[in-house]
Amino acid sequence: MYPGPLGSEIIKKFSRHPEFEDIPFILLYAGDVGIGKEAVENGAFGYLIKPFGSKDLVNIAHKALDSRKKKN
Repeated sequence: MYPGPLGSEIIKKFSRHPEFEDIPFILLYAGDVGIGKEAVENGAFGYLIKPFGSKDLVNIAHKALDSRKKKN
């Protein structure tokens, strides 16, 4: 396990800064759906649970980019 802060904690810090509001953060987790959901509640675009396939990563990246285009 990563010894530093959880992704949801990092997202919470970044979401407070306007210069990061257009960045669609996608987090990767090893099996804990609850932490992924918490990250989304704190401002992440989405999350993937390991192991995931390359298609999963491409799909969520496309969704994030489409979402960003709709905002602009």
